[in-house]
Amino acid sequence: MRSVSPTLEAAAKSPAAAPYIELACVDRWGGVDNHRYGRHYTDPTDGHIQAVIAADGSLLRLRHGGPGSARQYSRVPNPTPAAAFGGWQDLGAAGAAEVLAASPGPYVLMASDDGAGSLFYRESPDYGVNWPAWAAAPGHDGSPPLAAAYRDADNFAVFYRAAGGAALRARKWARTSGWGTAVSHPAGFGQVSYLTAAWALDRYLVFVAGRDIASRPVLGWTTFDLNGGGTWGGFYPLEQADPGSTLEFKHPKLAFADTLRMTYLVDFGGVLTLLERCVYPTTGFAAGRWRAPFPLLPQDRSGTPPGGYGIALAGRSGGRVWACTAGGVWSAPEPAAVTVPFADILSLDYVQDPDGGRLTATLRNDHGAYSGLRPGWQVQVLPGYLTSAGAEKVTVGAPTYWVTAVRPGPGTLTLAAEGYVALLRAARLPFALQYPAGSAPARQILDAIAGLAGFEFGSLAGSDSSTRWHPGLRVLPGQSLYPAWQALAVGLREGIRPSGPTVLTVPWEVTDPTALGIGPGGWPLLAGEYADLGADPDWARVFSETAAAQGFAGPDPAGEVFFRPGFGYDPGRSAAALADLAGALVGRGTVSARRDRVVIRPHPGLEVGDVVAVSDPTVGVVGRRGRVLSLRVRYGPDRYEQELILGGVG
Repeated sequence: MRSVSPTLEAAAKSPAAAPYIELACVDRWGGVDNHRYGRHYTDPTDGHIQAVIAADGSLLRLRHGGPGSARQYSRVPNPTPAAAFGGWQDLGAAGAAEVLAASPGPYVLMASDDGAGSLFYRESPDYGVNWPAWAAAPGHDGSPPLAAAYRDADNFAVFYRAAGGAALRARKWARTSGWGTAVSHPAGFGQVSYLTAAWALDRYLVFVAGRDIASRPVLGWTTFDLNGGGTWGGFYPLEQADPGSTLEFKHPKLAFADTLRMTYLVDFGGVLTLLERCVYPTTGFAAGRWRAPFPLLPQDRSGTPPGGYGIALAGRSGGRVWACTAGGVWSAPEPAAVTVPFADILSLDYVQDPDGGRLTATLRNDHGAYSGLRPGWQVQVLPGYLTSAGAEKVTVGAPTYWVTAVRPGPGTLTLAAEGYVALLRAARLPFALQYPAGSAPARQILDAIAGLAGFEFGSLAGSDSSTRWHPGLRVLPGQSLYPAWQALAVGLREGIRPSGPTVLTVPWEVTDPTALGIGPGGWPLLAGEYADLGADPDWARVFSETAAAQGFAGPDPAGEVFFRPGFGYDPGRSAAALADLAGALVGRGTVSARRDRVVIRPHPGLEVGDVVAVSDPTVGVVGRRGRVLSLRVRYGPDRYEQELILGGVG
């Protein structure tokens, strides 16, 4: 149960309790800001594009066609939507590959591979205002493609393909010592077609698009120089197709704009799709932390990308995120939080359950303050009461939802939203997600699914059945991730508890303490309906192709007669995992047929999985323990109540 202050608890239990609720809204889907772009510049040019934000906030762009075409450069200080983006400076003939990178200090790197074995570079010392003459990198041993990124103001690295082969190489440069020796990646590649790089989390992150040694089209990532060690990490495919497929991943571009984001094109049968993937959370890009790909706007309603060379996210400047092609500039305002005060909430109905629940809220909007709320926004409910200390509300682990529909009315706005299941339903992969039985524990698979959908998944102490079960899983391309998540979640002994935007597995045991007493002398009880306590199976037998387990309701089955059997079959479970499932089926876990319904004055700290004890003298119920399987809060004129659905304790 979430912590509630003594003043808040006293005010809630008072006969004169006065509710107080706020809604905290932000334009964020799956933990990552939504960028809603508007276009500010258009010309017919199409070609390669590099774009960065210098440390002084200037927008720097570099564009060119093929080798020998005009290399054009633009610098726009302090960009705004009204700025002039059409001024281009001719910097001579382009090489076979060009790159632009900005440091966290005044330095900006421009590098060019001529395709004939030479790498030229120059570094602006003043945020891209002036450029010295080109210099040749000594002993260059590579060929296009080319990528570069700064580690800090005095160190950068370049990444390229080894001359005459398909090896990936890195080479560091330091202001104090110049160029270092090249380091080859240990993994083999069939073809290195495109590269992009960024410095993040104490290492270089490098993306490769091309083909692996089995001739599969692949888009994957690797790391280099962790903590200055000068070595490569492993290579991790993010997406790949079948050997010999005509699908191509093209023009990936990495940037940091509130989190690591990568844009890229997928070319399949001549149809180009512009996609984006980003890291959730922003603290790591381990496998499973890259959100599922989603279409990147700007592109027109037919899905045609703005050009055939992808789009470069330059970064943030002036409270906006900037995106560029050779012939276009877009920006999106960084989302601002919107707080809906209690006075503007006309009615509210929200449910919390293991699937995250749902919300419907009707807001006063005659002032137009909430007209910008759209599908895709995140909404958190902050419940509370007016207390002697003022308006108090619970903010930790706040019920969290994502808006799926907005319905304007006369002077009002109604929001419909869902819990984290909305993220799972929306996450569709263009590739198959599969785990052969025995290859990974359920905990690891659930974590990977959560990362693709865009939420954190964790476990409280004692939640270990997910580590003993190694199920098989296959999600076909285009299918929702929700059925796969549901199939795994219902097979756990632990309960699933949403806690803010995070989802937790929580052990449910018969010895769990009572979190709240309801009824005479305790929390105000308004109504109650009570089910048969013997609704759960009293005996269960579960088995796989190699093992079996059984469980009994109650601590000692001796002398009992068992007539409510439960059965389960799972060929992927070990003996220990089968015992977990047997216990769950007889009520010692998440599976319980018992359902009590009680209505109480809303308690702002109650959560799914909490154990309560109900006393209702009108029906002779005293200290009846039950576990919160779901809770529903309804607020409106002359109404503020919380309905609890209670099941077996464990």
